[in-house]
Amino acid sequence: MKRFACLLLASALFTTAAFAALLDFLKGKPSTNSSSAALAGPSQNQVTDGLKQALGKGIQTTTTNLARPGGFLDNPKVKIPMPEKLQAVEKTLRAMKQDKYADEFGATMNRAAETAVPEALPIFTDAPLASAAVFARAAAGVAADLFAV
Repeated sequence: MKRFACLLLASALFTTAAFAALLDFLKGKPSTNSSSAALAGPSQNQVTDGLKQALGKGIQTTTTNLARPGGFLDNPKVKIPMPEKLQAVEKTLRAMKQDKYADEFGATMNRAAETAVPEALPIFTDAPLASAAVFARAAAGVAADLFAV
């Protein structure tokens, strides 16, 4: 369960970038077309589509980075540490000069997470994209304020 929480935390990291991209989209200058639709800013559908694209790109990038060999183990921000209940065993192994076994176990946990990330992709894709429409309604209100003439 703790590992799943770590995966969720990792997905939250890319979300920041996705929302930054959405805000850049929302702050873009309206077109010079004089129609009232152009001056009103992006529609709710455009905001929803933009949000879905940003989230989808962030999810794909994060999945690609974490699923590669060393994706967890080589990245201190997401590396899975030794579980608290096994730290005594690790300490004992290291005291007995059996560092190799302690290191192998830690590496195995992180490699398992690298293998699990692609399996979890549908979870990370479906949940945020399903709620994108709800967020887009709120963002459309913000966009209307940003583009108010």
